[in-house]
Amino acid sequence: MFYCMFSLMLQMVLSNMVVDDFYTVHRGETPGIMAEAPTDNGAITSIDQLMAHIRAVESSGRYYVDNGLGYFGAYQIDYANYDNWTHWTESYVRDGGYLEDGPVMDNEPHGPAWTPANQDNVARYILTG
Repeated sequence: MFYCMFSLMLQMVLSNMVVDDFYTVHRGETPGIMAEAPTDNGAITSIDQLMAHIRAVESSGRYYVDNGLGYFGAYQIDYANYDNWTHWTESYVRDGGYLEDGPVMDNEPHGPAWTPANQDNVARYILTG
């Protein structure tokens, strides 16, 4: 009888809980990103909102991140290894995308310019598949 009552009480308590009750999220000041933008009941409703959340989580909103292994951009596109960045930019341009000219990080001759606009354009292209 005890186990029946205990499982019934436990089931009632757990059915009224939501996952958000178990944790809190604290974000530092990261100007210029939409990570704090309200969502529709927690759902991401646009590609811009998705990209803002990725920037906030992956790199604290920064487009240049020195992680000790190389540089990862706002969307964790690996620039130092060149594999993802070069492949994705080539696909983007081949499908009609435009990449702006600009300084290449650390004066490396590999791939297109590592600018915020280029990172945004390539990430949008990859995310929209």
